[in-house]
Amino acid sequence: MAYSITNETAPSETYDEFFRIYFQEYSLKKLGKDAFWQSWRFVARDEETIVGIIQGDIMWGVIHIELLMVKPEYRKLGVGGLLVSKVADLAKERVCTMMTVETFDFQAPEYWQAKGFNIDLKRAGYQGNTMYYLSKLL
Repeated sequence: MAYSITNETAPSETYDEFFRIYFQEYSLKKLGKDAFWQSWRFVARDEETIVGIIQGDIMWGVIHIELLMVKPEYRKLGVGGLLVSKVADLAKERVCTMMTVETFDFQAPEYWQAKGFNIDLKRAGYQGNTMYYLSKLL
């Protein structure tokens, strides 16, 4: 049988739903519990202009932040903090026990530490950069 493999970079609810259904089914079969996987995204706007985005997933009672990006001219104005606050609210709503995030050394490890996250691991080897893995118990 020949399979078609495509590179589909745009997010899709169809793909999210496929993953959620089969991941939950597999988790129930193997472990007897549901992983409850869900993607989420919050968008900050100044009128009609997108000025910041935060997105990630919830799985196994942990909310993971994959991406936080604020336009340069809106940094240090509280936009990132408002977005992180929305994620914390979602974590409480979904009864998550931990928040996690990854960030490079040139991005924002200090920002996340100021938000109460602890460094769990630092991994070098990303073209001369270091990835920080951080978490915060809720």
